Amino acid sequence: MFKFDLQENEKLVEMIRQTETVLIKPALIILALIYMPWYFLIKYDLQYDYRHVLLAWTVLVLLYAINKYFLWLLNVYILTDRRIIQVRYTTLFKKRVEEGDLGNIIGAGIATTGIFSSLAGYGDIELRFIHSSQPLILSKVRNPEAIKNLIWNHKPKVASESQPIAKAEIKPPSEQEKPKENKPQKAANTPVRAKIRKIV
Repeated sequence: MFKFDLQENEKLVEMIRQTETVLIKPALIILALIYMPWYFLIKYDLQYDYRHVLLAWTVLVLLYAINKYFLWLLNVYILTDRRIIQVRYTTLFKKRVEEGDLGNIIGAGIATTGIFSSLAGYGDIELRFIHSSQPLILSKVRNPEAIKNLIWNHKPKVASESQPIAKAEIKPPSEQEKPKENKPQKAANTPVRAKIRKIV
């Protein structure tokens, strides 16, 4: 029930559960369900007449409390160096598992649900994946900003981001390839011999 198999060479990074604050409401309900029957039966001195009913009721409420605690314990988000996995139990025998590849994450955001969540320091994390219209929501986790950054830091970097682009090396053209300059030709410095005709 608590075991989850990882892939070969896959490493566990973090086990994330909902904050313990979500147990406050069920705990108050459980205390009220136990306290009120005992209080009124003892007040009117009826606890002996209804002792079997009272004990059976108390046992049922305690079983409800154990069920709530185990559901909180089993509902977990598993972060590895490759995936984020959501294990969700609606009952002790009804399980649903969703997962997403960290390399396919295209966006992440956090949200608080009110004043109490802001003061208690918990909130929701929304992860958006490529080719998926439905985001994966990590509900009511403690320190959502730190967990979001932890997930983002384990996201594999794209090759184009991790490797610098090679600069093209431009070599100067060789002397043979250099264009020939049209230099003005110098006039030949040859003396002009004037022919002298003798006049007879």
